[in-house]
Amino acid sequence: MKRKLINAAALILGLLLVFCIYIFYTSQRPLQRAEKEAIEVVGEKYTIQNVENFYWYNGSETYFTLAATDENNELYYAIVQQDGGQITQLFAKDIITESEAKSIALYDLEIDDDQLREARLGLLGGDAVWEVNYRQGQNEMGYYYLDATTGDWVKKITNI
Repeated sequence: MKRKLINAAALILGLLLVFCIYIFYTSQRPLQRAEKEAIEVVGEKYTIQNVENFYWYNGSETYFTLAATDENNELYYAIVQQDGGQITQLFAKDIITESEAKSIALYDLEIDDDQLREARLGLLGGDAVWEVNYRQGQNEMGYYYLDATTGDWVKKITNI
């Protein structure tokens, strides 16, 4: 009897694990598809030696951003508008980095490192911005937008 109970529990846990893995991979498909499409669109216009990072930015419009290197091994960002495929190219040397955007947000917001969630590069009103997502309190989060070229504060959304 005890052995049957242990076997049944092991079977249920195994099935639960398989189900969780399936859900995780299914949830990642849209992100993977968006990255693949962004690489194809950018690759038609610019050289992609290596993709360093991918950002999915949802502001008033949705943008997919690739951080990639070109044939000269120079890092650039290609911001692709989801509707229409318009591409804005920015060279890394001309904008602040993701880590600099996070550091500025930490300082300006006076929060701890563990409250930062992520940063994404996109366009807001035609200007390149870093959107820094952070936790506020227990169940709230906020967004802090920085101009990607100057590092200046653009806007803040709190208590979401």
